[in-house]
Amino acid sequence: MNVTDIITQVQETVDRKDVTPARIYTWLNNRQRTIQQIENAYFMNKTVTTPTIAGQRSYVVPLDYKDELIISLLDGNQRTILPKWRSTEPERHVSANDRQGKPNNYWIWEEAYFLEPIPDKVYTLELRYYSYLADLSATNLTNEFTKIFPDLLISGATADAFTYLFEPTQAAIWEQKYGLFLLGDRVTVGYLPQIRKRSLSNYNPRMRLQLR
Repeated sequence: MNVTDIITQVQETVDRKDVTPARIYTWLNNRQRTIQQIENAYFMNKTVTTPTIAGQRSYVVPLDYKDELIISLLDGNQRTILPKWRSTEPERHVSANDRQGKPNNYWIWEEAYFLEPIPDKVYTLELRYYSYLADLSATNLTNEFTKIFPDLLISGATADAFTYLFEPTQAAIWEQKYGLFLLGDRVTVGYLPQIRKRSLSNYNPRMRLQLR
């Protein structure tokens, strides 16, 4: 199913002309972002490569970055995973004289990652992380949610539509359906199939969805 089919189902359910595709896109993308904040799904795993800049320590994380950044240094056919410093380790280990060389550690602070030592030339980094999916739109009609979990998006957007229309009873009904899809009630509505695969590192998800 693509987003056009989902929008059609929402409109047919609420049967109101003021529930426009533009509004439904907003509700769908808000729900999609909320679901992604709950869990790291296998289809959110992304790998990109990027060059370092000689003499530059800090780099902004990718715009779609969500969680759990792992950095590897690529040198010819060799791939080396850089150990990540946590807590006060950078303060204890970073040299005061801005030493340069081949990076062998990194740490994350706010929306950037930092390399130690500072690259002395151009190196290729491999960034592996969990990313947020791009918003659904007229030019992005499908993703893993629309293909595998369309009922989850339909129920969430329909609940938002009835909330917008000031129909709390119907909104509550569809919100309950959304919650059952999300949490895995097999008896009444259905359940979310397995989306979480093995963590990239030692990450403990805040919430485990029911697995198939």
